[in-house]
Formats: sequence, C-alpha cells, structure tokens
Amino acid sequence: TTKHQYNTITINMKFAFLTATACILAETAHAQISAAPGHLRGWEKAADSEFGAVSPMSFSMTTNNESFVIASSSSGGRGGGSKSRKSGKAGKNGKKRNQSLIATLALLESPERATADATAHAEISGPPTKPSGTVSLNYNPDGSFLLSLDAAGLSGGFVAISSGTSCSDIGPGPYYDDNSMSNPWFGMGFSPRIVYEASEEGFSNGAWRVDNGFGSQENDGHAFIMFDGYGEGLVVCGVLGVAGDRMLLAAEMDVYPGYEGGLNVAGSVRVTYRKDGTFKFRYNLEGLEADCEGCGIHIHEGTSCDSHELVKGHYWDDEVVEDLWTTAGGATYDSDAEGNAEGYFNVYNGYSFGKNVGHAVVVHAQSGARVACGVLEGIVHESEMGNL
Repeated sequence: TTKHQYNTITINMKFAFLTATACILAETAHAQISAAPGHLRGWEKAADSEFGAVSPMSFSMTTNNESFVIASSSSGGRGGGSKSRKSGKAGKNGKKRNQSLIATLALLESPERATADATAHAEISGPPTKPSGTVSLNYNPDGSFLLSLDAAGLSGGFVAISSGTSCSDIGPGPYYDDNSMSNPWFGMGFSPRIVYEASEEGFSNGAWRVDNGFGSQENDGHAFIMFDGYGEGLVVCGVLGVAGDRMLLAAEMDVYPGYEGGLNVAGSVRVTYRKDGTFKFRYNLEGLEADCEGCGIHIHEGTSCDSHELVKGHYWDDEVVEDLWTTAGGATYDSDAEGNAEGYFNVYNGYSFGKNVGHAVVVHAQSGARVACGVLEGIVHESEMGNL
C-alpha cells in the first residue's frame, strides 16, 4: 500500500466516522424535537424540507472541544430572510458597531412539559435542579460572534437562535440569513452543528464561533433555544438582549415554604458580580425577628422555593473555596427593633454568575429556622438596569 493510498484510506475512515456521528446526532435531534412541546415540532418539518435536496456529503458538526466542517451546503434555508448585516451604534469610521448580547436561561414551561423539571435529570443525585445560566454573543470584526455558554442543570444537547422573539412563541425554526448562507445551526437530516456537553453535576461551559448572517441589532430580541437531554424533550430558553455594563442577580423574598411561625418576611436581595468572580450580596428586608444579631442569609443549592426539599443546603464549590455561608464567613444580617434589616457583605461561593442564576436565597431567624425564601433571577440587559 502506497503512502497516498494509506492517506486516502485514513481520510475515508475519518469521513465514515464523522458521517456516522452526524447520523446519530440527527436521529437524536429528531427524537428530541418529537418529544418536545407541540409548538417546537415544526422545526423538524422545516429542516426536513430544507435539506431534502442537499447532498449527503454536506454537513458540519461542532462540539465543545472539536469542530468538523465538510462541504458546506449552498442551498437556501428557512432562515430569517434577507436582512442585511447591520447593527449597533456607529463607530468612528461611520460603520455600525455590533453590541454584545446576553440571555438568562430557564426551563421552557408548557402544559405538555409541566413535570419536565421533576424527571429530566435522574442521573443527578438528590431532587432535580432546574436548568439555569447565561448565554452570551460577543461579535468579531467580520460579523461572526463567539457564542459562550455558562449554565447548570443540564445533561447535554444542542442549541440554536430561534426565528421567534419570545419563549412563549419561538417561531417556526432557527434564525439565519438564508439568502447568504446555509443553515449554521443544523446540517443534513437535521443534524445539530452546535452541540454542548455537561458534567456529572449538570454544569456546562462551552464556546463556539458562529455566523448566522445577522448583526446584534437583528439578533437582539430573538429567543435562544437549548434542546437538552437528547430525546428527553427538555427545552431551555432565554431572550437575547443588549448586555448591560454590569450583571446583577435579584430575588424577591417571601415566606419560606412550610413555615408556620409568626414572622412575615418580605424584601429583596441583589447580588452584584466583580471581574474576579467575587460578589456583593445586598439585602433590604422587613418583617424579621426584632434585634436579630448575626442571623444567616445564604444562597442555597436548590432552584425552587416551592417546597423545603427543593431548597436544599448551602451552595458552594468545595473544590474551590470553603463554605462561606456561615457566621465566620460573614454571611449574616442584623435587624433593628422594628424587624428591618438593610446592608451588604462580600462573598465568593466558587460559582460563576451563570451558575448562581436560578438558585434559592434563604433567610434564617436567630434560632436558625428558615423564615424566608426567594429565587435569584438574572438582570443582564441594558434595558433592565433602570428598574433597579
């Protein structure tokens, strides 16, 4: 066998492997959409119609660690239309400047998936964790963008920007300029091109270079969709918006689930991140126990205040930092004689902004009893900052 023949055989074997992998991904993608809520199933039909005449030699697949692109398709897609690539504010040279976009992610609720958060991640020990996190789009000079994912409560799957502009109506299919490019989100037979993985704990971080033919002005306001679970039908969604100068987490506090004492705690918590990953934890509470000194207030592992079991215990990465949700760690408040408390402390729990999104905050009484609970929501869009 000559060196040329050997190389040819090697290339053919690699191609066969990639083709088989693409077929497997396509099958799981079909299963995923088929199991998803009814308003998502049109995506499968749109993809079938789009790629019906495409050569089977044409596909692209991307994972967190590797990227394979073979014979990009030249056929038109079912994307967002013929909008030109323009967005953002004008720069010094008169050209439009793209702005960074971001979305906070949450489980896409629907009547058909009312119990999805309770069944989708059986491999994660303990009560299930709802998906949460952030996705960011940071534009390159050529109009492409770096898509970065920072999320939790996942098991692996694939993603796309939707033609829809809300998580209640995500549109008929993925969003891209079908007049200038092939589908950047799905290849032959609906095989996904942007695939993410997750750790045993359900954490997922990844980054991919993507070009859907649109700048930030066009992508702004569109829904970002994650099909998680490879056939489980779990769908995660967030609406893209212009990223603010800062990122906040906010929780509105209410009575702790099952608490039957005499306190009626209400108020708010604001968490502001710094570049080094530490954050300022600010609280403004009322209805507390009078003159409560050194009483605890913490972020917990759970992602719901619906029941005591779902709130769980303190949330921190024990491979990075010790548990600072303690008196020694400074995670406390002092109330006055009227049961009011306002203040802040600085803390670090080892988790990023995206991995703290959606987690429960718990307020304790002097005895240690849990008296209030609230879930942290991400405040990341420039348009939202004026409300705080």
